[in-house]
Amino acid sequence: MRTSGYVVALGGFALLMAGGLGLGLWLNAGVARMEPGALELDVGPELTAVIVGNSGDDTPDARQVREAAAAYCAEAGCDLVVLLGDTVLPAGPDAPDDPRLDARIGAWAAIAPTVVVPGDRDVGPIGDGRGFGRLVSWARDNPDVLAPSATFDADAGPALLIGLDSNELLGGGAGADAQRAWLDQVLAANARPWPVALVHDVDAAEVAAVCGRARVALHAGPGRSWVERCGTTFVASGTGGETPSGEPAPQGSLHHTPAAGFVVMVAQPDRLEFRFIGADRRETFRAVKVASGAVELVDGTVLRQP
Repeated sequence: MRTSGYVVALGGFALLMAGGLGLGLWLNAGVARMEPGALELDVGPELTAVIVGNSGDDTPDARQVREAAAAYCAEAGCDLVVLLGDTVLPAGPDAPDDPRLDARIGAWAAIAPTVVVPGDRDVGPIGDGRGFGRLVSWARDNPDVLAPSATFDADAGPALLIGLDSNELLGGGAGADAQRAWLDQVLAANARPWPVALVHDVDAAEVAAVCGRARVALHAGPGRSWVERCGTTFVASGTGGETPSGEPAPQGSLHHTPAAGFVVMVAQPDRLEFRFIGADRRETFRAVKVASGAVELVDGTVLRQP
């Protein structure tokens, strides 16, 4: 897979952490904002990508999910892996040569070229904020890891993949405003049928950023498998081994994404297909979004008309 057009400026923002969870409280750590990056992926008229979030633990469950994805790609073929944040737990890499980068991200890149977006636990130790910048620096020497910046756009066959920085959006202020303005510019220039946003979480700031802009938003986590909202389809990726929350599927959602599992996205010019697969390698269901905007189960049942 060929990549080009990298625009990288190291930096980031510091997120106050407690108990491994981002509190949404931001510090001015003197870290420069990353400029958006760009990728051009050598993909044909159809894109097949494995999507997974919260993959940063080295646990038996995490390895099982990765092995299930590797088996799927060995049989069916995959162009890309997309990691939706929290890729080096508990708080991001300590240095650009942190061995966890190879163990937690490099292992996915051995399956297929791997795109990475930041999660709230990728930012670095408390008061640091440079964790994802270290990941970007490490990725320069790993050609199968595609992480040009905390935000980026990537031409990928019929899809435009748009990596967003949830941390910056949650932080608000000038950085969030700049990211939303950049997103508007990217979408205005897009001619591909499927603009797909890649975000870590679906808190209010991320939802507001993508609602009605991207046709699809992929986000990390179990729970809300498929929710139609404000003209955008929100799809939960499953996680790379994180313990399930146990909360019931909310009203209006299609199914419950397996807590430990992944989603396969197959993009064609006139349709997007999502296959929800558990760590046990069993497919729980498929859903299709067609160019008209209708959403269907694989058996043809119409779930939503445009």
